[in-house]
Amino acid sequence: MTWLNNLLTESDNTTPCIVRIVAALGSANGLGLTAFDVVVRHVHFDVQAYGVGFGAILAAVGVALKWKPESKA
Repeated sequence: MTWLNNLLTESDNTTPCIVRIVAALGSANGLGLTAFDVVVRHVHFDVQAYGVGFGAILAAVGVALKWKPESKA
């Protein structure tokens, strides 16, 4: 579970990073809703729309992490 701690915290690995937590929850939510549409509602998976949406999430997270000031723990 140290990989999850490293993924969701600041560079000091103790302070939670809200940008990374929201990004992880948003990505899991997008994947979960897509799986729900395909499995339960029998909607065809649109890989282009999913790829564009996920790419937008990754770009927004990259910009947010770049603009976010480093916390002083």
